[in-house]
Amino acid sequence: MARGKYNNSKDKLSRKEKQELRKENEKIQQQIKSIVLPTLGVVVALIFVYVFMKTRSFTNIASEFDNEGGEFN
Repeated sequence: MARGKYNNSKDKLSRKEKQELRKENEKIQQQIKSIVLPTLGVVVALIFVYVFMKTRSFTNIASEFDNEGGEFN
């Protein structure tokens, strides 16, 4: 996020400011890796489990039980 680049400012960033920006960007990347990605993984896993449980077919179990001469009530 170079200020001069996005704000159309004619002032250039000093060497120290550039280093600070790099450190901030590295910190943000670490936060993404340590917070956002695991959270996203958990959300995807929960959606997968929900869809799996909702689409399971219990009719096969009932038809097999009826074929054996038992009752399913």
